[in-house]
Amino acid sequence: MNIKEMVEQANEIRQQRQQLHAQDKLLKERLEEIELEIREFVDGTGNNYDDLSEEEFQALLSKIGDVAQISVEVVYAAEKDQYINEIQVPVGATLEDAIVLSGIIESCSDIDLKTNKVGVFGSIKPLNAELNDGDRVEIYRPVVAS
Repeated sequence: MNIKEMVEQANEIRQQRQQLHAQDKLLKERLEEIELEIREFVDGTGNNYDDLSEEEFQALLSKIGDVAQISVEVVYAAEKDQYINEIQVPVGATLEDAIVLSGIIESCSDIDLKTNKVGVFGSIKPLNAELNDGDRVEIYRPVVAS
């Protein structure tokens, strides 16, 4: 490689670095905006995701790729079927978050979070209890004597 080619290559690299720097700045700004949007929905500022459909909330979370995730199972034993959904939720997610994100409410019309008890590994918990990696979120249906 002669000197002219090396200078041209150096100039190309400089241009690429400038473009990457500008792109990095834009990405950082967008990331901050998205993180702020997420915090508004999950940090008790008065907003919550009752206002969002499951798809809207999933879309909001999918905009940020570096949210730390944990694995949980959401289970429900209906009268005739069992539902088991293993999902990823953000660190700090609650039982209600996992239930909503799992889509199980849409699959089981008899689930009403205002009346059904919920818990983790057989222990009844409030909907706002924070989850840990590997938790099994259980939705309990009323026991009916026959």
